[in-house]
Amino acid sequence: MLGLPGAGKGTQARLISQKFKIPTVSSGDLFRDHDKNNTELGILARDYMLKGAYVPDDVTIRMITEWVSLQDKSKGFILDGFPRTINQARVLDDILTNYGGLDMAVYIDISVAEAINRISTRVLCSICQSPFSLLDGVKEGDVCRTGDGGVIYQRPDDKPSAVEERLKVYSRETQEVIQYYQTRDNLRTVSGAISINEVKSEIISTITSLENERYSTDRRSI
Repeated sequence: MLGLPGAGKGTQARLISQKFKIPTVSSGDLFRDHDKNNTELGILARDYMLKGAYVPDDVTIRMITEWVSLQDKSKGFILDGFPRTINQARVLDDILTNYGGLDMAVYIDISVAEAINRISTRVLCSICQSPFSLLDGVKEGDVCRTGDGGVIYQRPDDKPSAVEERLKVYSRETQEVIQYYQTRDNLRTVSGAISINEVKSEIISTITSLENERYSTDRRSI
């Protein structure tokens, strides 16, 4: 899942994960999990996260590689927020070489103005990570509306002071990743300006089309 911060990558990753019953992970969630547990990688990532800067490739790659190694690659999985750089994209290609490679990179497209608005007003549940908006009357310290008992909080890198820097870094690095997948013809772009359910339907339709295409190809080769 690719897209500006606030594009809805995490939300869609969870919805698609539930639909196809495959695991998903956010690089950001891995950072926070390692940070919470004071692991070596978590400590290394902490300062960058607080500044709203991207964590260095070597740290990110080690976390993702560890997670991927624990998955059943034959069933597939979804990566949210990774890769963010050309180097990460190439490493991911290497990791997946023996598993048929990357099927698809989904780019959820929103404007910078919309991204700033969404991020600076976004809050999350401390347990389920469901996103909410301060504009809807939710505030930090509230109990999650899903009923899981989680507390609503705002990520340090979602604070207004960190948002601008995150978007600058994105524009400089992640756009190159989008171009990288465009040249390999496995990038699929979906508008993030439509509703959550409409984005979900678009992504599911794209994935289903790919599966049908592969099935037809397999049938022709028999």
